[in-house]
Amino acid sequence: MAFQGVVSSDCSDNKISFNIACPTDVAFYGYDAMQKGKTVAIHGTFNKFLSTIPRFVSRNMATRIVRNIQEKNRSN
Repeated sequence: MAFQGVVSSDCSDNKISFNIACPTDVAFYGYDAMQKGKTVAIHGTFNKFLSTIPRFVSRNMATRIVRNIQEKNRSN
């Protein structure tokens, strides 16, 4: 597959321990979903859970949750 050489397989940049998907895995998941004609493809159980949060909490709370996760990823 020609797609294989395009994506880096370096997974060492992940700074948060609960969301440790490699960019390569996510890219292959998205590519496979696209080939199957899926409109939306969310890789990983935790990410699927996060995508449902706005249905159950206020926008303000959802924003705080996502901000907290992103700040942990940027630290150090």
